Amino acid sequence: MTSTNIYIIFISNIKNAVLTTMKVKKLELIKYPKNYDCGAYAWVVFNKKSTTATKVFKNNFKKEHIKNVFNSEVKAYEIAVKNEELSCLVPAFYGKLKVTQLNGSNENFIPEYAYEMEYIKGRFVKLALINSEERVRITKLFSKYGINYMVDASVLLNDLNKVIKIIDFSKTEHELWA
Repeated sequence: MTSTNIYIIFISNIKNAVLTTMKVKKLELIKYPKNYDCGAYAWVVFNKKSTTATKVFKNNFKKEHIKNVFNSEVKAYEIAVKNEELSCLVPAFYGKLKVTQLNGSNENFIPEYAYEMEYIKGRFVKLALINSEERVRITKLFSKYGINYMVDASVLLNDLNKVIKIIDFSKTEHELWA
């Protein structure tokens, strides 16, 4: 797998010296051993060596819709990692990045709609499929902090069927067909 880290520094308003960095990355989809997963909105490419997972949004719906979904997910991760009750349940969040290349995919993607998080090894299941008591506990806990869209969420459970990690959540739902 090819991965290149390039840091670009943008200076806006030199008087105030505001610096913003954006990590740039090239990714490759490998069929065996498989290093990716694919959903309706995005590819998730895993790098087990660096223990990162990069979510790259596809260009398969209206760009405004994809932008809303992306921003809602990023904001939800930003809230969760800063919160004592939630941070232990979510992967480390490394922030937005720009993907300049996605080898192995025939689909278009939006380079600036990507983010990176910690790769968590394990068998994730849909939140909707776990026992109702634990599902309600997790849903209420996230909702308490303004993270209200859990329909697509997947979770990793411990031996007692308690959630130990959760992925694929966002602040709000962005209805595709609205």
